[in-house]
Amino acid sequence: MLSTVRSHIDERLETCTAIYHEGCFLMEMAQMVIERAYATRQLPMPNALNAIQQRMEILLDKMNDLLEEQIHDSRMKEAIWMETGES
Repeated sequence: MLSTVRSHIDERLETCTAIYHEGCFLMEMAQMVIERAYATRQLPMPNALNAIQQRMEILLDKMNDLLEEQIHDSRMKEAIWMETGES
């Protein structure tokens, strides 16, 4: 059971890393859209920033899900440790 919890920890770390990289990419895209709008003195396409915002909201939801999983796994690990003395 403890190895399953540790496996979940590794999977969460990989997912968090992927979310972080995608978030950085989205921020760069938003910056490019804003810089282009400033340089051309035209408003950005209506959907450009909205699409980025929607994707960022999805990433935030995924991060919240991962946090809930982390809390659950921490409790499981603590329960296992208390029962077996393993950590």
